[in-house]
Amino acid sequence: AKFLDKTLTAMGARLFRQWIVRPLRNVQAIEDRLNTVEVLLNNAALLENVRKDLSAISDVERLITKICTKRANPRDVSALKLSLQSAGLLIAALKSSQHENLHILTHSFPDFSNLTNQLDSWFVEHPPVHVGSGSVFREGVFPELDQLHDALNNGKAWLASYQESLRSSTGISTVKVGFNSVFGYYIELSNVHKDKTPNTWIRKQTLANAERYITPELKTIEDKLLNAEEKASGLEQKLYQETLQHIAEYASAVQESSMMIATIDCLQSFAQTARDYSYTKPNIVEHSAELEIKKGRHPVVERLLPSGKSYIPNSTSMNEQAYIHIVTGPNMAGKSVYLRQVGLIVLMAHIGS
Repeated sequence: AKFLDKTLTAMGARLFRQWIVRPLRNVQAIEDRLNTVEVLLNNAALLENVRKDLSAISDVERLITKICTKRANPRDVSALKLSLQSAGLLIAALKSSQHENLHILTHSFPDFSNLTNQLDSWFVEHPPVHVGSGSVFREGVFPELDQLHDALNNGKAWLASYQESLRSSTGISTVKVGFNSVFGYYIELSNVHKDKTPNTWIRKQTLANAERYITPELKTIEDKLLNAEEKASGLEQKLYQETLQHIAEYASAVQESSMMIATIDCLQSFAQTARDYSYTKPNIVEHSAELEIKKGRHPVVERLLPSGKSYIPNSTSMNEQAYIHIVTGPNMAGKSVYLRQVGLIVLMAHIGS
């Protein structure tokens, strides 16, 4: 697998190993793989685009599992979104081909545009790892959360603005909005002007030279300022969990797409390997006892040769008149390498390489 595996995704790498340990016996299934590999091999631009899009796809199979079990962090969600967007580009590139096998392979790929557009509009471009820091969702998505963030960021400005509005409405320039840890936020008015106190003000504390009041508006501001951080963190956690639940509704479609991506990855891996190592397409004949290998090369030993050394090819011909061959030679002459070479070439043909 080390020398044949040129997959670019985690899903593709896992499927690649399954294909190796479970070779196909159905001729049509083998031919379908080989024909698809041939199309990719003969279209360098398409193969390059496929590999480029695959390299941008994370392990969506694992990501959707983490999301469904509520273990995903915001960066996992971002990785899923980017992966599904890249997968969309990948499928579009393959559908542009006129090859029937590529159309069959991609025609049932789910449309994730609604989900990715939502995630694009909800989440910031580079979300943090942890939820509750106040920087997961974009501004304007959740108004209540925006108000809490605004309270955290602009609390002093709010108080200054409220103080100015009180001075303007009462005509008393000495009205002051203050705070202490015992009484919280208050409006302070000197005794000189206490006769001008509006009826809506509620007395909170009496001092020697002044009175302190509270209003419903100031109480609202106080609640927002004192509890904004805790409320913002809790609300963000709640909204994030709801978002994960929404994404989880696409779980079956994402799982289905991950298998398609893995299959495409394996097939392009065969095509890239054939391009890099000058492999040829095998001809599979059903109900035949003939095995004909012309100029066969051991796929592993060939890659391990020192630089500048080339593998000397060996042919094999077996049929009904020659079921058994006897290979002779001294120790270390390469008899076992030749035997394994035949087996590996047959195995490669049966996995679609």
